[in-house]
Amino acid sequence: MNRVLFRTYEAACVIACSVAAGSGVGYLEGLVVFRTDGVNMWPQAAFAALLGMLVSTLVGPLVYYVLLRGPVSFIRFANIVFVSLVVGTATAFALGPAGWLAWIVTPLAALAASVIPTPFLPRGDRPEVRS
Repeated sequence: MNRVLFRTYEAACVIACSVAAGSGVGYLEGLVVFRTDGVNMWPQAAFAALLGMLVSTLVGPLVYYVLLRGPVSFIRFANIVFVSLVVGTATAFALGPAGWLAWIVTPLAALAASVIPTPFLPRGDRPEVRS
């Protein structure tokens, strides 16, 4: 019973953190994409936040349970979110009016950040490179 409760709590935490990160990244990307729309920018950015929440409910558990296979440190989580944010907003900015396509690139950046070794992470938080 305790194991079931722990796994349920763990899954709830993974989804909650994924949704929080996804909504923030989506909102900031929305501000970048719709920056020229003036008054209409805020509802569109809010929609981008909702889209970020939706996509992150799929990508977050995939990264946690399939790619990372369990608990990670906060710095590793922050690294994945930061890489997603930078790559997503840079893509949105570079694509200009078609910047809404960044919603495809951002989850791919999260997946890549979870498996590609980063020299900025402490040794214990780096993913293992398999030959």
